[in-house]
Amino acid sequence: MSLLKRILGRPTAFESFSDQEKRRLLEFNAAALRMEQMARTQGNSITFSKADSQSQLLKRLSGTELAQLEQIRTLYDKADATSGPEAIALYREISQLAPWDEVCLMSIGVEHAQAGRFDQAIEWLGRAAQINPANTRVRDNLMAVQVAGGRRGY
Repeated sequence: MSLLKRILGRPTAFESFSDQEKRRLLEFNAAALRMEQMARTQGNSITFSKADSQSQLLKRLSGTELAQLEQIRTLYDKADATSGPEAIALYREISQLAPWDEVCLMSIGVEHAQAGRFDQAIEWLGRAAQINPANTRVRDNLMAVQVAGGRRGY
């Protein structure tokens, strides 16, 4: 049982993918996902000449997962283009679709920190660190926010 499934107590999206593969899926831009969707409607799938493992990831997605990944990417693009409460709302929506994405949770924490809400920032960054303790960006942000909020380091 994955750590995330134990934390959340329920199945999560993209269950057949490893955590590393899920992170790689989030690297696809909206155009690549739309191209894959169009190729599937024509009865085939796209292939990336430089990264065949990437195309294999796309081929493994169910139609529902591909649509969900497109939705996540669209929300990310909107969230990354804004800040404050609007960004937090968009990142929270992403976190519902991809609860395994520690970068999304980190982004929520950073938005709270920038608004001076250090307790909320620490909570979200702590969740992100719990999902992927190896992510140094998450750990560094958590430590910085703890210091800024007058708390001991991580």
